[in-house]
Amino acid sequence: VQEAKNDGISQLALYFNTRVQSEQRTNLYVQENESKKRTAQSDISVSSNVELPNLSFTSPYFNKSRSEYLICTYIDRSSATEFYRQKLEQNLSLVQNILDRAKEKTSSLSTISNLSDGRQKLTESNEFLKNYMALSKNPKETYSVQILKFQKEIDSLFSAARKNATFLVQIKGDENETIKTILEEILESQNFIVSERSSYRISGSMNIVFSENDIALFARPSISLSVIDRKTGETVYTYKRQYPKWGHKTKDAAKSKAIAEVEKDLRENFHPAGK
Repeated sequence: VQEAKNDGISQLALYFNTRVQSEQRTNLYVQENESKKRTAQSDISVSSNVELPNLSFTSPYFNKSRSEYLICTYIDRSSATEFYRQKLEQNLSLVQNILDRAKEKTSSLSTISNLSDGRQKLTESNEFLKNYMALSKNPKETYSVQILKFQKEIDSLFSAARKNATFLVQIKGDENETIKTILEEILESQNFIVSERSSYRISGSMNIVFSENDIALFARPSISLSVIDRKTGETVYTYKRQYPKWGHKTKDAAKSKAIAEVEKDLRENFHPAGK
């Protein structure tokens, strides 16, 4: 029966272009009486990578000729249509609020972060729209027009905010400006401009503590970064890490290994405007 339900869920998932997982939990109850009656109750938990309306199942039918159970998995079309319509309108309302905030005079980095959230909401909205359009007998065409309009607004505001978000990097204890160069490369890879006449300054320090034992020399780095709005003096983003120590046969080799690990971490996790 469980396999039949899984097959039904998988077939329905294809309709919604999603991945679905199901889990069956069975509880056995023993009633202590003269007959020692035993009963079992099963529940199926369904999860997917997008939100689905409530699923229903028909009673299982055993096909003797094929030696398998058959079950029909279904949803109520009208309730499913309403489900996706509400999800769609909720998301579009959130995007409108994000756009309204982005048009206010706030820092470029916070604007970029908010707009990134808006883009994510639009991606979700497109998925809700696909299911709504497939289910609705009389779908509203205005939703697709609104999504396209929001996308153009977000792209325009995003471009303007990035042009205003320029950076100057200043790091203490940074021999040969290694960390500075890494940070500048990261910023440029995120489509920011690095300039002496910047709107933001990344100030911070890099420190490496050395230790040793009979086996090796160890280097333990730490880094502290602050992104400061040069116009207001406000700190808008901080990044601090105390890393593990790395060992090697020589001090220079241990130091090189430590810096390489710091670079790996920064490239993966340093996002002053959010991912």
